Amino acid sequence: VDATAIAAATAYGSQRKLFKDFNGSLITVYMTAGNDIEAEWSNDAGATWSSTGPVVATTIANVGADIDSQGNLHVVTEEPAGTIK
Repeated sequence: VDATAIAAATAYGSQRKLFKDFNGSLITVYMTAGNDIEAEWSNDAGATWSSTGPVVATTIANVGADIDSQGNLHVVTEEPAGTIK
């Protein structure tokens, strides 16, 4: 999706997350090379993607995300010192 995503973005807790919402849109959350967290969405099955820009613009160590039963996207990050936000 994004050429600036780092290799660690596909490994362990910092891997890219891909979701499908109730409307059929695809949503991905990933860590960039600058260790920011970004989210992008596609309304055409992945043919094109739109970016939200940084969701979290600070250095992080890991990212987790999920969509709840109401369709809300939740993003959780871990800072290098181990602090969970």
